[in-house]
Amino acid sequence: MLAERFEIYLNQDIAWKAKTGGFDSYGQPAYAAATTIKGRKIGKRKLVVDGAGREITTESEITTQADISAGDFLDDKEVISVLEARNLDGSLVAKKAYL
Repeated sequence: MLAERFEIYLNQDIAWKAKTGGFDSYGQPAYAAATTIKGRKIGKRKLVVDGAGREITTESEITTQADISAGDFLDDKEVISVLEARNLDGSLVAKKAYL
């Protein structure tokens, strides 16, 4: 129920390039073709911890229901950290990506 109400809030188009897990011919991470997902982008500075344990100041926050993860690209910016918002029954409502 909460997830359906949340969809009204996520009304902006966001370009998403997911990390495929492979590498290109130069040894850089490979990404899938860009797809459009629904989300809400907010310009907001926040201090987050990345996967390596470093503190990084992010410039924006994107809330979406897509299965995003750290290392993906949203609107041509790398996702530094992802937080999950869950319902009382444990089901996933949304994810917040910090860029």
